[in-house]
Amino acid sequence: MDQLPDIFQKWFRRQLYIALAVLLVTLTTALIALFLGVYFQIRYNAAVAANNGFTVGVDDFYVLFYMLAGLTGGLAIGLTIYLISKNRLIQAGTARYSPPEWQQIVQEYTQQDYLFSDRERRTVFSRNYLYNFNSYPDVLRWGDIVWVFGMLNRLNGVAVNNTVIVYSRDQARHILNVAFSGKKQQSQRDELVRLIAGRCPQALIGYQPATIQSAKDYYGIDVNRAKSR
Repeated sequence: MDQLPDIFQKWFRRQLYIALAVLLVTLTTALIALFLGVYFQIRYNAAVAANNGFTVGVDDFYVLFYMLAGLTGGLAIGLTIYLISKNRLIQAGTARYSPPEWQQIVQEYTQQDYLFSDRERRTVFSRNYLYNFNSYPDVLRWGDIVWVFGMLNRLNGVAVNNTVIVYSRDQARHILNVAFSGKKQQSQRDELVRLIAGRCPQALIGYQPATIQSAKDYYGIDVNRAKSR
């Protein structure tokens, strides 16, 4: 099994490869549009010289090229900013732990003696840590968790996102996108919240007005301003 530092690197490389693939496809499409524009421009010029009709809209290919070229540049900038921001989050997360504690974190993950693990091991609970590999690789001590609740987001009455939200002492929001399935989604999510609550007896549980106010009073957490990690 991969150790945590290796998993961090593999996650970042996978995101980089996806970004490069998106850029390559977009750039290739733009170059094809440019090639077709040049090709039909040559044919158009030849048709004009021979006084023959030519009905292909040459300008459309140039417009498509410029649009795709602009999209490629925008994607390059956006994906670069995304990767840099995620890398900074990873660096900030790993900086919380000393080398001896990292050894403990790696040991608990590789032993596979989990309290909970989804099928892809993207969300893992060990004796002392919560491992979250959804948005980016993240590790939390149970003692650093101060608030946890389940949330079901709906769009036009249809459930689209069933998650568990965890807040840590640094006022950061951590989203566990565990794949709940079937008609028991809510009970599965609630069971996961209870499991986390059992490891964090000091944490606030639930999303009620009183809990929201307590999180703000005791831990300085503002749900409207908290940053996701």
